[in-house]
Amino acid sequence: CRSLLDEISDIEILEKQILFVLMQVDIFDGDNVGFKDLLRIIGDMTDKGISETTLRKYLKSLDRKGYLNKKKEGRRDIYSINSKIFEVNIEE
Repeated sequence: CRSLLDEISDIEILEKQILFVLMQVDIFDGDNVGFKDLLRIIGDMTDKGISETTLRKYLKSLDRKGYLNKKKEGRRDIYSINSKIFEVNIEE
């Protein structure tokens, strides 16, 4: 997972951490991740934690770049990795 993410040049370190978490969830659980769960997991991975505003900014950036899928379950935002990320890197 990490070597695949290292090949992606248009994302920042925190964006790579977010994608890494989403990849792990996809591989080991096959499910999506809610915003609050993602906030807790990413916060635990960083020394200073992360604010909701900062996480939303990075998620929006990743969504615009096409690296993740976002959907609503009721009022909850649910995220998963876009499978196209694997196709792009395989072709390179």
